[in-house]
Amino acid sequence: MANTVRIRLQQKTADKLVANLNATRGRILTAGFEAIDSVAATVKSRAWETCPVYRGYLRDSLYMESEMNLDSIQAIIGHGGRYNKLNAFTGKYTDEYAVVVHESLKLSVNSALAGATSKWLEKSLNSVRSEYLGILKAYVGAALRGNSEAQLNNSLARVKEAAAKRQAKSGGV
Repeated sequence: MANTVRIRLQQKTADKLVANLNATRGRILTAGFEAIDSVAATVKSRAWETCPVYRGYLRDSLYMESEMNLDSIQAIIGHGGRYNKLNAFTGKYTDEYAVVVHESLKLSVNSALAGATSKWLEKSLNSVRSEYLGILKAYVGAALRGNSEAQLNNSLARVKEAAAKRQAKSGGV
């Protein structure tokens, strides 16, 4: 007699499986959104700290928006847009000069002494690269396991600690 395996899937079981997968999908997307929102907030905060400030209009126009649509999650961090500011001293809107200032390698001495840097958005984004996947994994893992906020925070602390160690070992950013 040959060895055989019989697999039978009843409609009720299949329906339950599909319902569980759909519920899991929603938890994963929500957790992904929370992770991306968290990373984007960190990038914005670091960009705000290193944005050159002469009068403050450019820094004040810095914004972050996160959104989730069906199967898509995104965060946008930038200057201007609907947060565009008119610089009363130059007569220009921040949209008009944000890219020029961002790409310029020449900063005033006062800006550099205050911690400002050129390409502050790019550098701020690069500063979270080593943490990003760990943060996403922590949020999604917590959602799938039904972890508490405290358990999630412990996972995030471990991710940040590991990223800090890697950064120290590599000698910086």
